[in-house]
Amino acid sequence: MGKMPLFSVNTDKCTNCSVCIRTCPVSAVRYNSATEKSSIDIDRCIGCGDCYVNCAFQAIEFRSSVDEVKHLINNYTTVALLDPAISGEFEDITDYRKFITMIKSLGFDHVHEVSFGVDIVAEKYADMLNNYRGKYYIFSPCPAIVNYVRKYHPNLVKNLAPIYSPSIAVAKYLHNTYSADTKFIYISPCIASKDEEEHNEVKYIDANITFRELRTMFADSQVKEMMVEFDEFDAPCGYKGAMYPLVNGLLYTAGFTETDYNSNYISIANRRDSLNAVKTFEKDIIKINKHFNLFYCKGCAMGPGTTSGANAILRDTAVKKYAIKRIERLDIEKWKQNMDDAGKIDISTSFFIDDRRSTPPTDEMVETILQLIDQHDSYGYCKLCGFDSCREFAHAVASGKADTDLCLIYNIKAKEQHIEKLKSKNDDLVKVNEKLRSNEANLRSANESSQKEIDQLSLLFDNLVTGIVIVDKSLKITKSNSTFIKMLGDDAADIAEFVPGLVNADITTLVPEQFSTLLSRILEINENIIGKNIVINDNLFNVSAFSIIPNEFAGAIISDMQAAEVQKEQITSKITQVIDDNLEMVQQIGFLLGEGASKTEKKLNAIIEAYNLMSKENGYGNK
Repeated sequence: MGKMPLFSVNTDKCTNCSVCIRTCPVSAVRYNSATEKSSIDIDRCIGCGDCYVNCAFQAIEFRSSVDEVKHLINNYTTVALLDPAISGEFEDITDYRKFITMIKSLGFDHVHEVSFGVDIVAEKYADMLNNYRGKYYIFSPCPAIVNYVRKYHPNLVKNLAPIYSPSIAVAKYLHNTYSADTKFIYISPCIASKDEEEHNEVKYIDANITFRELRTMFADSQVKEMMVEFDEFDAPCGYKGAMYPLVNGLLYTAGFTETDYNSNYISIANRRDSLNAVKTFEKDIIKINKHFNLFYCKGCAMGPGTTSGANAILRDTAVKKYAIKRIERLDIEKWKQNMDDAGKIDISTSFFIDDRRSTPPTDEMVETILQLIDQHDSYGYCKLCGFDSCREFAHAVASGKADTDLCLIYNIKAKEQHIEKLKSKNDDLVKVNEKLRSNEANLRSANESSQKEIDQLSLLFDNLVTGIVIVDKSLKITKSNSTFIKMLGDDAADIAEFVPGLVNADITTLVPEQFSTLLSRILEINENIIGKNIVINDNLFNVSAFSIIPNEFAGAIISDMQAAEVQKEQITSKITQVIDDNLEMVQQIGFLLGEGASKTEKKLNAIIEAYNLMSKENGYGNK
């Protein structure tokens, strides 16, 4: 299983502020508008750490080596290779000799200075500068610069100085001193150096931790300066290599100074300037005719593996003070002897090409993006997207390296248009809401009117002098009037006090079998049966049964044969008038009663029809 990516995005912490996208010099960080998540294309990444340093939400994380180093400490003889940039990072530790003891308190067996490796490498660069052989080089101690050349300027790989970085040089030298199973751990301000030997056939450094991680280990083990005594670095000790963290530290070590105006080198150490220098080297080296000493950070003391909020001037001052102390205490003769021994090892190397250049988009594609974001080069001063001009930004978008959402002006215009659309939709919703309120008021008024009509009809229905009952196919009562309940006697009246209209009562338990059989028959044949005489509670009643909804509902009109004085023609006339004048109201009543408008109409019309027929059969109809 391979190592985890050098950098990754913690999506739980990420707020999609796009700072990492803007600061990445090679567009390795990309935002996917579909998933609304940012991610890092590790193949394009050069390990500079800009995304990590500039993320205010700590959503960018780098691969920790703390657990790996603890494992090595617990199981092997371990050698700590300490970068001279400690002098700028650990100003809170008053004496470097205590610092050595603190590191050994973590479990390290030996502590060596990488500054001796700087001395070794600087000697090679001095030879290169003093014995020019017609070929100009880009100095290669900085892993970020080397990665940039390998991935984006592969034609210049042969111009990378073929020399190991100081940490690898000193590790290779010390491999001859310790046993084969000894593990070497580089403690540095650089994150990119974690993968510096990724593709080397022989690896001289087993693990790399940053100064940030070293502080974590101190805290985990509760190691503090007040708890330890003095100690010294294991030999060999470094000389001028202690100046390495400065912008021109490597050249100082090689014997060159800033006053060498006629020197054949150019030294640049500053993010985009150093990358632009690579482009210039490729394009115009024949005009410039100088070697390029390039570092991505503003001196290694300002590397991304150091604590944030550092002041470059203060750190440079601390480095110089530390270097003076080291030089004053150095045994020069012993150092020379060690350098002679180091001269016998080969620290030459080569670099492989890892071309990550993409096919450039056409001018037409770039123009399309510019039109989309409604921008052109005259607005290039904005640079809020992280690019130097709108055209450069459009080029990145067309190449798939950026998203149009990064353009602030485009976003503002898009949001303004979106707001206008929302306002328009909101106005439409207001109109719809007003219409709904109007319809609601009309419906409420119609419901109130319908309720009045229902109440009137119910009052009329309940006060008819003839009994009326309606049953469903299970012979359960769905509607009956007070006259029918009185005909059944006192027991039914008592039940009606608790169950109005005897609704859901089984009619077979309330009337003679002849009556219930009659209704059952009606439900079966769906035909009307008029004028059947039935005795209920010793009283003679005339019953007309009729179908309301075939096989679903049936009804009956029951007349007391001893109450011939009732003016049934008047009742019939009133019911007919109500039906004719209030058809829509009756339909609503039927719906509210749960049977539907057509059911109600059928019920009432069936009642009237049956009643008229019964009247004619009994001889007291209209005259």
